[in-house]
Amino acid sequence: GDYGFRVQLSLYLNRARGTSANPDNIIITNGAAQSFNLLCQLIPKDSYALVENPISCGILHTLKSNNVNVQPIELDEHGMITEELPSIPPKLIFTTPSHQFPTGVILPAKRRIELIKYAKYYDTYIVEDDYDSQFRFDGNPIQAMQYLDPERVIYVGTFSKTLMPALRIGYMILPKALFEQVRKAKYMNDIYS
Repeated sequence: GDYGFRVQLSLYLNRARGTSANPDNIIITNGAAQSFNLLCQLIPKDSYALVENPISCGILHTLKSNNVNVQPIELDEHGMITEELPSIPPKLIFTTPSHQFPTGVILPAKRRIELIKYAKYYDTYIVEDDYDSQFRFDGNPIQAMQYLDPERVIYVGTFSKTLMPALRIGYMILPKALFEQVRKAKYMNDIYS
């Protein structure tokens, strides 16, 4: 994506969502679906993705259409039950911590920290799907989990709810270790689209 646009986006995300973004770790995508498709390429055949149960049908469809093995993790009234994180780690953990879809629960700080500690220990990555954080009926927006550990959390967002879905503009804030691999995958994806 255009560098000037990524500069403005990083300023907005850092101020409005409390992320730790800079223009050099943002990739502009054709919506969240392309982001999730690109992330599927990070999951080897012998690994799997951990997903909240329930989760968006769109994410589940994307993972399955990319032949990604999926394992669900249960939720309670506070979101993902981090005590049930598996002993065999996934490559990616998909979560909607600021407003879980479809239940609407918010993952509390204690569980966010436990999830990040797990990701660090097992060298895995968390995909934070922040699909509607701009909308709050009351109170301040909930800070993005990506801020807690920018090297373990991949932040995915779009403008489909704030501007219009037809624009198909999304973005990812990526850890440095993954940026070049995902950038190359996006380049190849766009060439043949």
